[in-house]
Amino acid sequence: MIPYTTLSSEKCLSKGATNLCKDKNLQRRDSFFYYHWLEARNRVSYLATSLAITLCMCYAYSLELIFVYVKPFLSFEKSFIFTELTEALYITLKICVITSLCLMFPLLCYQFWCFLLPSLYNLERQKCSIFLLTSTLLSAMALLSVYSLILPEIATILLGFEIKNQILIIQLEARIDSYINWSSKVFLAVLLCGQLPLISYVAFRVGLLAPNLLTKKRKPLLALSLLMAAFLSPPDLIAQWLVTIFISCWIETIIWLGMICNRKR
Repeated sequence: MIPYTTLSSEKCLSKGATNLCKDKNLQRRDSFFYYHWLEARNRVSYLATSLAITLCMCYAYSLELIFVYVKPFLSFEKSFIFTELTEALYITLKICVITSLCLMFPLLCYQFWCFLLPSLYNLERQKCSIFLLTSTLLSAMALLSVYSLILPEIATILLGFEIKNQILIIQLEARIDSYINWSSKVFLAVLLCGQLPLISYVAFRVGLLAPNLLTKKRKPLLALSLLMAAFLSPPDLIAQWLVTIFISCWIETIIWLGMICNRKR
């Protein structure tokens, strides 16, 4: 006969062992998620600290940043005004925030890439790195083209509508707020248009787009490009035709990329 106390002690030991195993499994699961959460928290705190430092540095050099923003417009010998007492301060802070976000965006992509890097295969790493490098190159080309070509050309066309004669004088007194908002919209629009070939290539690879469909719908796409040029370009015939040709070239480039994807498949 086995004493009751011995049986009860063995049961307690077996229960304790199972509870200990459960506790170890829970600790492993908790540690698995905990380390991911800890890494994400450290990267987010690093980004927040970098953003604060960048914002302070941009505010310290706010005069130079404002000069860089308005430089394409200064060649027309125009000055800027502000009509509200807090408008100059608001625009200075806005320029500092926009510049800080633009400078922090590559660091954000780098931190996100480093966080996902251990879970990717070598082929996926190569494809993602090529995607990021191509996107960065297209963004830099779009920004340089806007700053050196598009903004001065649009300003030249629009300033041609000033009236200066003996009967009537209508001239521009530009507000700094309206100019910053307008130039930011132009930068954003051209930046998104610059990413269209890359986005279209990814859509072709995934299967969301087909070159045969775009080839059949070429006439409606041409009409759509005319409408987009009418809404996006200044009220000038030459500018509208240039924008139409530009959009049509982008459409043909997208179709060409789709055909390349099909040949690779």
